[in-house]
Amino acid sequence: HILLAATHTHSVPDLVPPAGIPDEDKLEFSFVAEFAELLVEAISEAKNNFNPLKYWTVASTETEKWGICRRPIFKKKNGLEQVGTQGSRGADDFVGLDGEDETALTVFSAYGDKGILGGVVQYACHPTTMYGSKFYTADYPGAFYERMDDVSPGCFLYANGPNGNIGPSGGGEGACVEMGMGLADAALAAMDTAVGVQSLGLEVLSETLVVQRRKPTLEQLAYARDFLSRESEEGDVAEFTREMYGFEYHFHSNSPGISSGLCRQLLTLGKEIENGDVSEEVRLQVVVLGDELAFIAVSAEIFNQFKLAIRKNSPFEHNCVIQLANGWNGYIPPAESYGLGGYECCLSLINRLSVDAHDLILNKTLEMLERLKTGWKES
Repeated sequence: HILLAATHTHSVPDLVPPAGIPDEDKLEFSFVAEFAELLVEAISEAKNNFNPLKYWTVASTETEKWGICRRPIFKKKNGLEQVGTQGSRGADDFVGLDGEDETALTVFSAYGDKGILGGVVQYACHPTTMYGSKFYTADYPGAFYERMDDVSPGCFLYANGPNGNIGPSGGGEGACVEMGMGLADAALAAMDTAVGVQSLGLEVLSETLVVQRRKPTLEQLAYARDFLSRESEEGDVAEFTREMYGFEYHFHSNSPGISSGLCRQLLTLGKEIENGDVSEEVRLQVVVLGDELAFIAVSAEIFNQFKLAIRKNSPFEHNCVIQLANGWNGYIPPAESYGLGGYECCLSLINRLSVDAHDLILNKTLEMLERLKTGWKES
């Protein structure tokens, strides 16, 4: 059982260089293979340096509102309520949010004979304070690690919780550093109030769930081809989401670039389905430590409503939900979010699974948790 989890920053050098760049200056993709080799080397080295673990502690705290729901709901003149992703809450027609702002941070700390070994810090927010930067950056998790490494003798991991609808409240280098350092300070302070949990041993379940893909209509495919065949004007962009999805917005400030990207993705999805790729596997993994603590990994960008449902229904007292683990199946919102539209719900490669995918994943995860909990009871 292996758990690989990632964050993503939307901040990299341009992978498609502008016309006229000499071939020798174009970006090579060899770094992908090099990174994989370095990662395996690091795992192998870590495996040879295990330290005996005696017990875990858990601490939760409320932080500043670093992560905010990026799916504000607006009420249009016709009475329809819909999401315009990253729209302003100060707009006259703003009526609410599709989800909650994020303030909850949880620290799971591991201790050995000589004190703290490290642990996992969970917080849910897209690491996009440096959005659009043309260089590689670890964004706010990088600043978080710098502070934790300076202060704590243990090795802490940052686990990005369900953040498909959660973005940072600020942007730029200052906001990046302030957020990362602030989360680290909150984690360190919370550890002073941590409570011990029974860690009787470790059990793991890893399963795949086959989920059907959403199929574009012939009308959507035809519109996507037509949109890409002409030069987009302001009127075309305003009309795009109404024609394609039946809503006013994808992002609240619709743009030709995003609209064109969604068209290309839709056509690619249609071609894949035509070639027989009508379903895909969602990878689910549950790691439990005794009968109190569970780590839950999902191979998708899920909304914070998933975490709230796990917290309410899990048989384990402490739960750490980690997204983008062992793969990527796009955004998976709860079913009710589709009726509100917004970028995350646009049918394309970013959202390609059936509307009931969220409930299927949630129910399967709860089933896996119950099986592991029952196993501990019986033992």
